[in-house]
Amino acid sequence: MENTYNSKIFTLISIIVLVYSVAGGSFNGSVELFGATLIFSKPILVEYMTVFVMCFLLWRHVVSTLPILKGFRREVIKSTDISQLLNLYESLVRGALSERIEHLRSQNSPFENQQGWLNDIKVELEDANISSFDVAVSYTFDGEQQSKLFHVEMARDLSLYSSIQKRYAKAFLITIFIKPSFWDIYYPIVLSVSAFILYIDNYLKR
Repeated sequence: MENTYNSKIFTLISIIVLVYSVAGGSFNGSVELFGATLIFSKPILVEYMTVFVMCFLLWRHVVSTLPILKGFRREVIKSTDISQLLNLYESLVRGALSERIEHLRSQNSPFENQQGWLNDIKVELEDANISSFDVAVSYTFDGEQQSKLFHVEMARDLSLYSSIQKRYAKAFLITIFIKPSFWDIYYPIVLSVSAFILYIDNYLKR
């Protein structure tokens, strides 16, 4: 009950900051309340305190829902389909194993008819962060089940990062649509972060 109450207050304050910022508002130091006029000698502090309270409630919301957020994140990662990148990662794995493949060929390995001793290749998203992804590639090499982890960073490979990010975002939206309870946790975060960004933008443009 307390979390629900705090979430409603958090959402209300975020909406106020968001509308205030979108409208390009500035506080002139007085407020009409029930026929009385409240005058503030330092109106800018009212703005700062409102934004501070919003950020504090955001922190409280994230901390209190962290286990659920982590579970949701794992569900999104698990449901992200990156099978379209199979050919890319197959070539990367073959490149990494090229010396061993040549060694097996020179020894006339009994697995020489298995398309270069590499098959049963599967790719899946292992982990996701703000600026990077970890892709796990499992495969059978020389008759043994093996795996290799590839780290994809936005700064180093923007094209590949963007490709995975689109699929991750798609899985995120589908998961929220299937399980609306997750959206009840996420939308206050999205709302408050948007409000904060717009507030900073409005503040700098004054």
